Amino acid sequence: MAQYELTLSDYWRILRKRPWVVLGAIVASLIGSGLFLRQQTPTYRAVAKVKLEKLQTVSNWFDLFAVYQNPIATESRVIESRVTAEGVARRLEPELEQRDPAAFQALADEVKGSLKADALPETNIIQIIATGAHAERVTQIANLTAEVYIENNLREKNKDARKVREFVEAQLAHTEAMLTEAEETMKRLRQEGKATGMAVTIQIRMTELQGQLAGLLVKMTEAHPDVIRLKEQIAQLEEQLRTLPEEELEYARLSRDVEVTEGTYRTLRQRLEEARLAEAERTADASIIERATVPGSPAQARKQVGLAVGGILGLLLGCALAFVMETLDTSLGTIEDVENLLQVPVLAVIPHLLSKQPGYEAKSLRWLWPSRPTAQAAAQDEEREALFTHYYPTTPAAEAYRILRTNLKLSPERKVILVTSSGPGEGKSTVVSNLAVVIAQGGSKTLLVSGDLRKPKLTRVFGLPKEGGLTEILQGQLPLEQGIRGLSDFILGRFGYDEAVKNPYLEHLFLITSGRVPDNPVELLGSPAMQGLLKTVRGQYDVVLVDAPPILPVADSLLLAPYVDALVLVYEVGRISRAALWRAKAMLDSVGTKLAGIVLNHVRPEMQTYPYYYYYGSRYAYEPDKDKGSEAQLPSKTTSRSV
Repeated sequence: MAQYELTLSDYWRILRKRPWVVLGAIVASLIGSGLFLRQQTPTYRAVAKVKLEKLQTVSNWFDLFAVYQNPIATESRVIESRVTAEGVARRLEPELEQRDPAAFQALADEVKGSLKADALPETNIIQIIATGAHAERVTQIANLTAEVYIENNLREKNKDARKVREFVEAQLAHTEAMLTEAEETMKRLRQEGKATGMAVTIQIRMTELQGQLAGLLVKMTEAHPDVIRLKEQIAQLEEQLRTLPEEELEYARLSRDVEVTEGTYRTLRQRLEEARLAEAERTADASIIERATVPGSPAQARKQVGLAVGGILGLLLGCALAFVMETLDTSLGTIEDVENLLQVPVLAVIPHLLSKQPGYEAKSLRWLWPSRPTAQAAAQDEEREALFTHYYPTTPAAEAYRILRTNLKLSPERKVILVTSSGPGEGKSTVVSNLAVVIAQGGSKTLLVSGDLRKPKLTRVFGLPKEGGLTEILQGQLPLEQGIRGLSDFILGRFGYDEAVKNPYLEHLFLITSGRVPDNPVELLGSPAMQGLLKTVRGQYDVVLVDAPPILPVADSLLLAPYVDALVLVYEVGRISRAALWRAKAMLDSVGTKLAGIVLNHVRPEMQTYPYYYYYGSRYAYEPDKDKGSEAQLPSKTTSRSV
């Protein structure tokens, strides 16, 4: 069997065929998303902005070339780090870390979870965004985060300078303590009279003489009188030092230490000032350019995004469901499907007929309205649909039946046509009634035989009593001539005189009603009397149309099929499965039926395959005749059921 390749138009047709599935999925998804978002706690959003700067220090020459540029992405992650979150938590609850460490960590986790840092494109500005359930809280967190980040940034930059300052301060304090201790000891020795400073004087004099001696030895020998004299003076001073008390010597030693320590102290004081200056010169690489303000209303972006995502998911789900339903649908929805399955031509595509009856809704949408049409209104709709080509002969839908008449290729060899369907409710009686009308409108003498002796509908369509029809003729209770209804019967029936005058084609239309419902319809339709009837009317009429029961439920059509020139199978799109349709075709083939083709009935616009079936629209419809009023206009609402 040939495979039909789906195109974009086919996918669009599938979606048009099941719009309520897609729409229902979207609505359900939007309702679900709305309910979910409604249950969520309102979220407030506060934004603070910091600007990153380039750092330049001038503490020395080399620092002039040390330019540090903060990477935006890195600094954004620093702002979102736990170190920053813990700093903010300490600002929010200063004593919580010592009082309850676990609660402090929980607070830090809350702060970290509410923070997000994003860089503004093409700038050195970072947005610090805090979100949460309380407007004042998120505002406080955003501002404190900016402050803590700047403090941490400055602290990190001054780390080396701070270490130098702290080291110099420690050394200076130690040197100052040593100097103070030595001075206090010297003061105590003088006050107690244990030291007069003589040892200091002797040591100073010895130092001077040793310097002079070193100068003479450069130019003179050891035997020179001046050299000998200086050595004797130095020896005398050394002898004096040995005779001095121990306290005098200690005082002299302390005097030397104080002199050295004072030099070290002055040097450290100078270095401390330099370290302090270097530390003061360093500034933070970031500054706050905009503080967060308290938001007046919750952030709506999250809800809008949630609804948008819900709608998109609903659309995708609806499309998926529509395609799944199309895959699981065992009915045939396109002409190609029908022709490939049955290997017979499609004679016509009958659109879903419309009705003028007010208050009557489309059957596909009836579940949306709790009201139902009355039995009388439903009967009127059924009758008008069955004679649609009579009441609305100039509508595009009536043209579909004329296409059917043309494609049947009626001829003397093909004049007895059996019209049936696979199952009940597919509209075979509607098709055969309208087909009879358009054939009669073409001037052909047409006989319509109500061969459905189980559930006859043609008598109700034409408003005639069913008694005195086919059953009585086949049982020999009524002559054939008396069982054929013509113009006079139609005038006395539904149409009336005025309708007959306006529609002269009724002179060419004849009807054999079903008669009373017999107990043995199969035996009657398969009897020689039925064969003789068909032979008789073949010679009297141009076209004979037989309305027969469905094929699958009963055997009536199979008995009649061999005695007709051709058989037309009516198929309502989307109603009967392809397996049932194929089985009906197989049963017809088994009895040697001449299947002329198939009629697709009740085809809706969303089921069409090709856009050039003009009877769906008004591109090639009849121009309304203003003199005839609105009778020729296309009705406004859809009929609910088939005949």
